[in-house]
Amino acid sequence: MSLRKLAVDGMFWSMSSQFIRMILQFMTTIFLARLLDADQFGIYAMALPVIALANLLQDIGLNQSIIQKEKLEPEQASLLFWINLGLSTGLVIVLFVCAPLIADFYEEPRLVRLLEAWAFVLLVGALSFGQYAMLARKLRFRLLAIIDIICAITSFGVVMLMARVWPSYWALWFSGLASVCVWVALTWCVSGWRPQIPKWRLSLDGMFSFGAWIAGHNIANYLVRNLDNILIGRSFGAVALGFYDRAYKLLLYPVENLGNPISRVMVPILSRLQTEPQSYRRAYLHASGLLSLLMMPGMCVAIACAPELVFILLGDEWSSVADIFFWLGFAGLVQPLLMCSTWLFLAEGRGQDLMWVSLSSSLVISGAFFISLRWGAVGVATAYAFAEIFFHLPIQFFFAGRKIVSHIDLALDTLPNIVASMITFAVIAGLRHFDVTGGYLIGLSFVCAYVSGLGSMAAFPRGRLIIISARDFLREACSQFNKRHVL
Repeated sequence: MSLRKLAVDGMFWSMSSQFIRMILQFMTTIFLARLLDADQFGIYAMALPVIALANLLQDIGLNQSIIQKEKLEPEQASLLFWINLGLSTGLVIVLFVCAPLIADFYEEPRLVRLLEAWAFVLLVGALSFGQYAMLARKLRFRLLAIIDIICAITSFGVVMLMARVWPSYWALWFSGLASVCVWVALTWCVSGWRPQIPKWRLSLDGMFSFGAWIAGHNIANYLVRNLDNILIGRSFGAVALGFYDRAYKLLLYPVENLGNPISRVMVPILSRLQTEPQSYRRAYLHASGLLSLLMMPGMCVAIACAPELVFILLGDEWSSVADIFFWLGFAGLVQPLLMCSTWLFLAEGRGQDLMWVSLSSSLVISGAFFISLRWGAVGVATAYAFAEIFFHLPIQFFFAGRKIVSHIDLALDTLPNIVASMITFAVIAGLRHFDVTGGYLIGLSFVCAYVSGLGSMAAFPRGRLIIISARDFLREACSQFNKRHVL
């Protein structure tokens, strides 16, 4: 199978799995909002930054270094597995020791047992290190997608059952445990790779240093994604954090779930195309344009129809989420552009550049969080939006466009989306002027948003190429879908 067909097949399966995952997470968010109160979500949200940091320190970018490495020896992968297992064991011990201190910081004693329980999940997850990376190196995206779907269905079933039996944050923990256990079991069954006895003096050929740069990027990104939760939870308590957490999950998780499947495919594909600059550039521009066309019109609708969406999806008791949801929407609007430009750093092995971009951005955004905290959760969301749009995006584009894909390429790739977003906001304002409200407003807004998105793309030469590429992608995906007799 050609590289193009592998890319189409990988995107089709990855997007299918993430679409199912997104729908299930969306349903989980809606149903749990009616089964658990804001205090329960707040307790869980207090634990999430600690869990996320532990996951980052557990991997330190080593999985990505396995994927990016052009020639990988089995002994190198095995050595990284044992290094990761040792790090994970140490992290579990640290988490047990620090759990009471973290609970004291939040003045929330219920956190101790929850963090100790997550330490166990962390250790189980360490057993799957390398399995995903080895499957991704072989471009086994269909297999990874099927495993993802099974894990998502398992997680959804467990959280729904436990939320009715035990309506607390423990339902979310049981869901995470079930998902990790299924992931470990299935990846070990299908990958065919097994770690060997480690050779401690083996050279890793720069893999550890590349992984360290990626870890630096991940930690900086972690700071941005979690400091707002920490500050809100510490300053305003579990209820305020529960409102903020629901707005964040409702808005930005769908963005990540739509972008991650394309990222999973594009980084290995672009890594293989580095010696063919024209093919590399064309593949990047078409994939990034497709991702923006999929995500940005819908994000414009979420921003413009924030009160109606929150009321329909969560209910009237969550009306305080609407203002937070509105401002987070502007931060979400630029996420497709940030996500795509990150592919360039990863595929080209520019981990050091990526780390410095992420570190500088995280410092600016963190400062904005501290300054805006006096205005509560809404102020923090507003600061996040402004810092992402006016600092993070420009500086990332500046560094990303210094090699194969140029600054002009990135600018021309973004222009149709800016025009489409402006048209969408104007159309929705017009619908409100004619007293269109509720579900009718949301439905008409979605139709208008994607029509204006396609129209704006068609008005630019680069946009027309992206539309043609999207059409060809759909044709090939449908052809492969029919050949497998899935229908």
